[in-house]
Amino acid sequence: MKTTGDLLKALSFPEISPEKYLSEYGDELITASKQEVWEALVKTSGLRKAEIIRRSQFEAVYFYEVLSGKKTPSRDKVLRLLLGMQAELADCQRVLQLYGYRPLYPRISRDVLLISAIRQSLSLTQLQQLLEAHGEEPLK
Repeated sequence: MKTTGDLLKALSFPEISPEKYLSEYGDELITASKQEVWEALVKTSGLRKAEIIRRSQFEAVYFYEVLSGKKTPSRDKVLRLLLGMQAELADCQRVLQLYGYRPLYPRISRDVLLISAIRQSLSLTQLQQLLEAHGEEPLK
């Protein structure tokens, strides 16, 4: 799998057409639906859905509406759900981008705390305490 930087570099050459790019790098594109991505992450987590709901501090109905694609969660709710699944940072970045949200950025203090929490597999409660201790907005 190529990095996003590699893909952007490939697009920067003036001689490459969109058709050529898509034929050469089509396997690098995100083609899975949001529902497929969530289901794969649930499976990868090894956790039961009830446990993910509890860890994310979601209502069960809302959780299932997000997984089915009926609801579009806010950036904070996406992160809460990913924390509840103990997802890897790369998966978190991919899901944020899939929803059109900016990825976690290590030059933004709140994002630094979020990245740290994801890498340390902190619980949502632990993350909220960390954010509060640093004067940052909690995940909503």
